[in-house]
This record gives sequence, C-alpha cells and structure tokens, in this order.
Amino acid sequence: MKTLIHIIPTVQNGGAETVLLRLVEEWFRKGVKQFVITIQGNEKDHHHGRLSQYCELIHSQSKIQKSIQCFKDNPDAKILAWMYKGIRKAYQWRKISKTKQEIIWNIRRSYFRRYEWKQHLGLFAYGLFSQWYKPRIVFCAHVAKKAHRSYGFYQEESKVIENRMAKKRIKSPSVFPLLPERFLLYVGRYNLAKGPDRLLRIMENYLAQNGQLPLVIAGSGWDNINVSKSLKSHVYFLGNVNEVEVLFENATAFLFTSYTEGYPNVVVEAITQGTPLISFEAGDSRSILADYPFGHTVETEDEFLNKLQDLLEVSPTKEERQKEASKQQKRLDFLLTVKEYEQFIWNN
Repeated sequence: MKTLIHIIPTVQNGGAETVLLRLVEEWFRKGVKQFVITIQGNEKDHHHGRLSQYCELIHSQSKIQKSIQCFKDNPDAKILAWMYKGIRKAYQWRKISKTKQEIIWNIRRSYFRRYEWKQHLGLFAYGLFSQWYKPRIVFCAHVAKKAHRSYGFYQEESKVIENRMAKKRIKSPSVFPLLPERFLLYVGRYNLAKGPDRLLRIMENYLAQNGQLPLVIAGSGWDNINVSKSLKSHVYFLGNVNEVEVLFENATAFLFTSYTEGYPNVVVEAITQGTPLISFEAGDSRSILADYPFGHTVETEDEFLNKLQDLLEVSPTKEERQKEASKQQKRLDFLLTVKEYEQFIWNN
C-alpha cells in the first residue's frame, strides 16, 4: 500500500490547502494511506472536517508526540512537505524520529516584495539547504520555478504542477436577491498582496469616468475597511460565501488585482465559468489566460481601466460564455493535476 504524509502549516481556506484537500480526497478513493500533519492548525481550520473524512489529521501544536510517532510508524512513506514551514518541520521530525523517508518539497510562492528582506534571506538559506539535500521539488507555477532559481534552489529533479481547477464545482440554487442585475466582481480575502488598494483606486477612477456598474466583493477581512464616500453606495461586501459559482456566472466582469501570486486559483475559477476578466500579471495569470478570449492581462492601473472600459462595451453573450466555460473546464480538469502528482511522487 502506498503511504503519504503531508505536512502543511494549517488547513485553512487558502489555495494550497484547497489543492491538498482535493489530492487527499482523490487518493483516498484509490486506496492510498495518508496522514496530514499541521504545524499551526487546529480543529477550527476551514478544511478540518472534510479532511478528517479521508485521512488521519494530526495538529502538531497539541499532539507533537503523535506527529513524531507517525514518522516512526511509517518508515516507508513518502513525505510531501507543503511550503517552507512544512519543509523545515519535515526534516526536523524525520531527524527526531530517526527515519529516512524521502521528503518532497512543495513550493507555493513565486514572489516576495522588496521590503520582505527576511524572506529573501530565508530563501537563500533554503537554496543552500536544497543544494545539500538535492530534493525533488514541486513548483505550483512556472514563475515560482523561475524565481527560486535565482536563490540557488536545486532544480535538476523538479517539476511544475499547476493547480488547475482545484475547487470542486458545486451547482447551487442560491441567489443574491439584493445584488443588481449587472455588476463587477472581486473574490478574495483582504490581504495587501491581493491588491485591495489598487482595486479600490481603479473603482474610484471608473466611477469618476461615469461608470455605472457597482462592485461586489466576496471574501473575508473586508468588514472594517473604510471606503471613500464616492464608493460607499457602489460597493457590496458579501463576506465569505459558498455560492461563488453563482457570482462568477452572473458577473459582468471579474477584476483580479493581486501584486503577487503563485498559481492564481481565482483566475481559473473565473474562466471555467466563462467570466470576462481583467488581470494584472501575477504568478501564472498570463499563461492561464493565453487561451482565453474573454480575458486580458495588464501591467498598469491606467491600462487596467482602459481594458475594462473596452470589455464592457463589447461583452460576450451568455451562450458564448457557456461554450468557453465548457472548453476551459476540460483544459483545467483537476484530474490532470492528480495524475501529474502521482507520476512525480511514485513514478507511475
């Protein structure tokens, strides 16, 4: 029986965690014995309940000895270490348990901003570490692999495995009766790396140019954000919602404003619904949109606004959106991602 131990900081509702959940679920159905060990997680984490259905889930903060014992009891397991904290802990726990499992690195980030100097120094340290251990490495995006090369990461046995459509499609009858018939959409938690500042600036400029469509924001952390008077009556804050597909299906256009990403899952969610969108270049957004006729990548806020105005003047029909959505769903089928992970981890 194949055995796999995942190590990840938490199992909250992030992009990496969503990919982890889908992989664990698919491999559970194939009879793979799996463990997920979190470093900082707890039973309140978003994916705790669902993951517990498919594998043994161990939160090391409260069960450190059980985490170490997992290594000792499964000496032939493969270890998939998610993100830098997961990598560091994997080696630490393997040393304590005195076992020799192969540790496969799973890198999720592609870019650090200039002021994050501690992170830059840390990456050089991980680069040296990788040259010593020569691990096999999974990168979630092509830009991530390219970025880590500059920090000296060992890459002779590495592979880019895209997330594709990791979030399960859930057809929901739910509607949002208070929303207008036509609207612009942003989906994402409030996080500076996601570009909330330029999202709001673009919206203010759009309204100043006599734009008529309101902005709908779905995601956590926006509760206490103060917006200007000019925006207050034009922005709807929905908080966390499960019916994201309904929003994508009905949005006139989706706005993607991130400064940095690895593999932007939300862009994939948009195009697999046929949603027109404007995107800044972040992570692999350009390559994801390369074969999508209703999407545009830009580099400046002025260019973003101009492309948005152009897109709103000539919008695709509902039938055109549905046809394109079907095409993108096949191209970005998550089962392709599962197969690539299997080939990389177990060479099958």
